[in-house]
Amino acid sequence: MKLIVTTISWFLTALEISLFARAILSWLPGGTSSIQMIRKFLFDLTEPILQPIRQLIERSIFQGNGNIFDISPLVAFIMIDAIKAILHNAI
Repeated sequence: MKLIVTTISWFLTALEISLFARAILSWLPGGTSSIQMIRKFLFDLTEPILQPIRQLIERSIFQGNGNIFDISPLVAFIMIDAIKAILHNAI
């Protein structure tokens, strides 16, 4: 059981790192083709998680209209940390 929890925790940590890297790269201007490939990889990896969160935010009281900042990565971080805490308390 501990091996499964540890594996899931490592996966979630890698996902957090990917989200963080995507957020940082989104603030930087376009770069070489290798940076563009990294951006595309991170987008393809994280977008299936962020898109449903964005849809929920748009339907919430925040309405998502006219927001300057995309807070979906922050919500994803909070959710991932909550899942990790639940997993660690389970063992």
